[in-house]
Amino acid sequence: ATSFDSTSKNRSKTNGKSIFLPAAGYRNDKELKYTGTVGNYGTSSLRLDRTDWCRILHISSSTASIGADRNRCFGQTIRPVCN
Repeated sequence: ATSFDSTSKNRSKTNGKSIFLPAAGYRNDKELKYTGTVGNYGTSSLRLDRTDWCRILHISSSTASIGADRNRCFGQTIRPVCN
């Protein structure tokens, strides 16, 4: 399994706090894929023409990026965050 370091480089520049985002993989129908390797997190950014699709935050041991649009039922991890 891949582990992610929670050093200061992963902390918010705004408030200095951090959040742990595990490499939970994703679900494709009944199959769980890439557990321990990647984490795909659904965002609140929805497509205008298809609100059942959203942008994803994709993380791996070497990258973090806003990924392609994915159907929200595709099984992206949901990480609740409160203000």
